[in-house]
Amino acid sequence: MVYIVNVDWYFLLHWQDRAEAAQQCGYSVHILTASTDPVLAVRIADLGFKLHEIPLSRRSLNPVREISCVMQLYSLLKDLQPDIVHCVTLKPVVYGGFIARWRNIPCLSSVVGLGYAYSKDTVFYRSLWAGLEKLMGFAFAARKTMVSFENRHDMELLRSRQVLSGSQAVILPGAGVDLDRFSWSEEVDDGRTTLKILFAGRLLKSKGLDQLVAAVESLRRQGKTLELHVAGIVDSDSRDAIPGNELTQWISGGIIDWHGQVRDIERLIADVNLVCLPTRYGEGLPRILVEAGAVGRAVVATDMPGCSEFIHSNRDGLLVPAGDLEALESAIGALVDDPDRRRQLATNARKKVEQTYSNEHVIAQTLGLYEDLLRNIVP
Repeated sequence: MVYIVNVDWYFLLHWQDRAEAAQQCGYSVHILTASTDPVLAVRIADLGFKLHEIPLSRRSLNPVREISCVMQLYSLLKDLQPDIVHCVTLKPVVYGGFIARWRNIPCLSSVVGLGYAYSKDTVFYRSLWAGLEKLMGFAFAARKTMVSFENRHDMELLRSRQVLSGSQAVILPGAGVDLDRFSWSEEVDDGRTTLKILFAGRLLKSKGLDQLVAAVESLRRQGKTLELHVAGIVDSDSRDAIPGNELTQWISGGIIDWHGQVRDIERLIADVNLVCLPTRYGEGLPRILVEAGAVGRAVVATDMPGCSEFIHSNRDGLLVPAGDLEALESAIGALVDDPDRRRQLATNARKKVEQTYSNEHVIAQTLGLYEDLLRNIVP
């Protein structure tokens, strides 16, 4: 079993549990990814996986570098001769999918959101996306390929653009959460009057943290006592990264409480009252929304693919139009003053997580897809 993933930390955050489950089923697991930290390489090795570093850059458009990466991937897959290759995120889906088709290897391609390129409406990015669609269409047309999505919007979009013709497409609902680790807890009631809000995710401009900061500051001026807690990865490899000086100003000015990258996110969620993700980004299925629902915290998010896959507004969270600062501020303000409504939304979200988004469900679906590929149950 070979996983081709864009970067090591993303594999550990979203795919480790499924790779461990595959390993427990008897697969020898190899990880082909870009390495960012020797500590993460040790973690991957300690899990019993074989790590192969590849020169994959998420932001590179240099044809010489990209061809070199494809050639190295081809050489590795030729040597490893995997029973299955699982490609995750757009570049691995394209490059790995091409090679899998060429070498007739059963392949699961996971499109986990359409990302930054799809979110930008410029001539350059429209042209880039048109090229990606042609490349994906070729890779997906392989006889032994299945394609998974985290939300129906992305699946139907690529179907409508005839990228998926001849391939089997399925919904694989995110990474799943461990319901023992992310257990339900009531909001902390210690007599405090301050309401705590959490933003957790990669620190990208299009994730909307700037708008959340503006909404919180406006509500503070109206007399609301709010804390804005921020946790996440400073993704300097992305063109969309929030500038370091802007983050520093928010921290030094007391505008946000900065936690950095945290390993025990479930503790942080349990310590807040509300989780917000005002993203304008091409999400797959934001993990933080599912984790918040599991722990029992209401969420406010934008009506974007991925967010709307998990949240039905006014039932298990609130959705507001992307980029609408006034609507974001209004939704947060409404929940700040209504703990009973927060609890009802969170209760409904927890039920949904238990029914569809638990580790148990997602792992079983993923292993089932592997078995289908091995038995060649593909159109």
